[in-house]
Amino acid sequence: MRSYGQALFMLMGLGAFALAAGAADTPRAVPHAAGQLPALAGPAALLQPGFSPELELGPETAAEPVCDRSKAAALMAALREKASAASPSVEIDCPLTLPEGMVITKRLIFKGAKASGVTVTGAGVKGALIDGGPGTFHHQSGFATKMVQIVSDNCHTTPTGEGRCSRPVNVTLRNLRIRGSVGISVAPGFDMPDKDYVRSFRLSAPANVLFDRVTITGLGLPCEPNSGDCNLLYLFAGVTHFRMINSEINGSTSDTAVAIYLDDVAMRNTFRSNRILARTTTRESISIDSSSENVFVNNHIHVSSKGGIFLYRNCGENGTTRRGTPRDNALINNVFTIPFGKFLPAIVVGSRNGQDTPAKNCPPNAVDPNPFFDLARFNAVMQNRVITLPTRQPFGHPDLIAGSITAKHPEVNTPNFIKENEVVERANPRRAGCFIRHGYPDFIRDSEFVNVFHNGDGEPFCTGFRYTCRDGELARSIDASCQASQIVSTRVQCVAKDSNKGCRDTVTAPRGKKLIGFKAACNLEFGDVSDADVDQVPANMLKVLRASDKPSEGHCILGGTSISTGEASVGGLLGKEDFAFGCGEKDANGGDCQIKARLFFH
Repeated sequence: MRSYGQALFMLMGLGAFALAAGAADTPRAVPHAAGQLPALAGPAALLQPGFSPELELGPETAAEPVCDRSKAAALMAALREKASAASPSVEIDCPLTLPEGMVITKRLIFKGAKASGVTVTGAGVKGALIDGGPGTFHHQSGFATKMVQIVSDNCHTTPTGEGRCSRPVNVTLRNLRIRGSVGISVAPGFDMPDKDYVRSFRLSAPANVLFDRVTITGLGLPCEPNSGDCNLLYLFAGVTHFRMINSEINGSTSDTAVAIYLDDVAMRNTFRSNRILARTTTRESISIDSSSENVFVNNHIHVSSKGGIFLYRNCGENGTTRRGTPRDNALINNVFTIPFGKFLPAIVVGSRNGQDTPAKNCPPNAVDPNPFFDLARFNAVMQNRVITLPTRQPFGHPDLIAGSITAKHPEVNTPNFIKENEVVERANPRRAGCFIRHGYPDFIRDSEFVNVFHNGDGEPFCTGFRYTCRDGELARSIDASCQASQIVSTRVQCVAKDSNKGCRDTVTAPRGKKLIGFKAACNLEFGDVSDADVDQVPANMLKVLRASDKPSEGHCILGGTSISTGEASVGGLLGKEDFAFGCGEKDANGGDCQIKARLFFH
C-alpha cells in the first residue's frame, strides 16, 4: 500500500474535475484546483482535511543498524542474566534474533534515535519470552512494570521555542511473548512547550513501530502513583504510525486500566487482525482518548467489563490538558464478544462528555459550562459485529444494534458514519470492507470499487481512477467508466401541513441509473427546509434541523432509517433504484413537517 502522503500527492496531481450545479441543477465538469481536491479516506489511508503537514509524506524511516558480532554477543549475554536491582533492564540498539524458548527477565528498552531500525525476532514457533511475571524481579514490587519500553530521549526546547526529542523509528518486535505491559512515549517528565505543541509531540514521539505476532499478557497489577504502566499497551501522546498485526493481548488489568490506551494527539496507528482478550475490571477494553485517524480492522475484541472501544476526550484532570479530539478514526469489521448475561456496549462514540470527572478539573465549554464535550467527529464505525444473546428483540433489530454501537450527545459529537453494524449469534470469518469518506458510496465491501467522489458540498466528480477494496485496504487503478456528464442530480421534498398523518413518497431513479449519493434534512415543527439547509448536510446523511416539541412524536424517514433528533448516516440506500422517504409529527391541531433531499444518480 502507498503511504498516506503518497496517495494524497497522486490525487492532487490528477488534474481532477469537480461538479458544480448548473442553472438546471445538472452537474457539469469544472477544473478543480489541486489544493482544493478533497482527500480520500479508508482503513489503509485515512486522508482527512486538516492533517498535519509535517506528516503528509508518511512516517520517518531508518535503515537497520549494523552491529559487529562482539556487540551483539554482549547484548545477548546481558539478556540471559536474571534481572536485579543492579541490572533491571537492557537497552537494545542492535537487531537480534532470540533463540526459541529463551526467557528474558530484564526490561527491554529501545531509547532514542540509536534504536532506530532495530528488529528483535523470536525464533521458531514459540518465539521468546520477556517475563515480568510471578517469581521475577520486576514482579516483586507489586506494581505493573513496562517490560518493553520504546522511548524518545534527549528532549529539549529548541532556540525557536519548539520541543524536540531524539526518537526511535522503524522498531520491529516479532514473534515475542511479553508478561507485563508495554509503553511507547517521549521521555517521561519532559514538559512539551506550548509553541507548536501538537506538531512538536508528533515529531518527537516514537514512530513507525511494528508489533507482529506479539502476545502481551496482563498480570492484573496496579499502577504506581502517577503512572500509566498498568495499561497493557499504552501509546502516549504524539505516537504515530504504530502497527499491531496478528497479535494478542490477554491476561487481566487492574481496576483502573485498559488493554489498549491511545493518548492525546497520538495519530494514524493501526490495529489489524488481533485478538484483544484481556479482562478489564471496571473499564472499557480500548480507550481512544483525544487520538485521531487510527484504524481498527478485523480484530476480535472480548468485552468483559464496561464496554469495548470508547472514544472520548479526557477533560484534563490532574492538570493534563488535551489538545486533540477523537476524530477521523475507522473501526471496521471487528467482532465483539459480550459474555452471557451482560448487556454492555461494544462501541461508544463520545463516551464521557465530562461525566465521571470532577467538575473542577474540566475547563468551561462554550455550549454548556457543565459538560466538557468530547467533540468525537468524522469517525467511521462500520461492518462491526457484536456476538451476544438478544433480550426482547430478535437478531437484526435496529434497537438491538443501537444499544451496542452508539454515539452520545449527537448534537455535538457529529457527524459520525455509523452503519452496516449488526448483532449476531455467531460471526464467521470474512474480509473487511473499506470506508472512503469522500466516495460515492462512502463504504464498499471487499472486492467492490468506487469511482465517483464528492467535494465538501457533496457535489460528485470523476477522477479517472477507481479504488477497489482489498480486505480493508484500498488499491487504485485506472477507470474511464465514470463520466461527469452521466451524473444526474435532482431535489425532492415531502410536506405535511396540519396533519398528523404526515407525508410519504417514493423516489424512482432515472431509467438505467442508480443512486450514488444523497443528503437530506427535515423540520419536524413549523418551518421550511431550504436548499441551502440541505446543501450543508454532510454527504449520505439525514439531519433533523428542528425536532418536534415532543421529540418522540416526530420522525424523519429516508429509506430504512428513521430519526427524531440529530443526524444519522443512512445505510442500505446507495445502489437503489427506488426508495421511500417522508416525515411525520403529531400535534393537537395537526402536525407539520417537511423533508427535502438532494439525490445523485449514475
